[in-house]
Amino acid sequence: MAKIWADDTRYAPAGYIELGSTDAVVNYLKNHSPQEIEILDLDFDAGYMEQFGGHFINVLLWMERNNYSCPVRFHSSDFISRQKMREIARRNGWEEVR
Repeated sequence: MAKIWADDTRYAPAGYIELGSTDAVVNYLKNHSPQEIEILDLDFDAGYMEQFGGHFINVLLWMERNNYSCPVRFHSSDFISRQKMREIARRNGWEEVR
């Protein structure tokens, strides 16, 4: 099972697959079933990688449109953005790991 770390600047913890853009995360998810994902750990701000799919909240919007459900965690330091991401997770009944 894969642990996915989505962040443009922070390095992934040991054991995680590091993906630095929204496009990279979505492409990974498209090629792996939800059952293959142990956790999807997302930042909000894609920074200089925003040109490749926008901020990481767009991963959640893709998941919502495609009925893709896997455990999620949000490591963004931006409280407001983290709350917006949590709202999407709650709305879809996704497990949030804290």
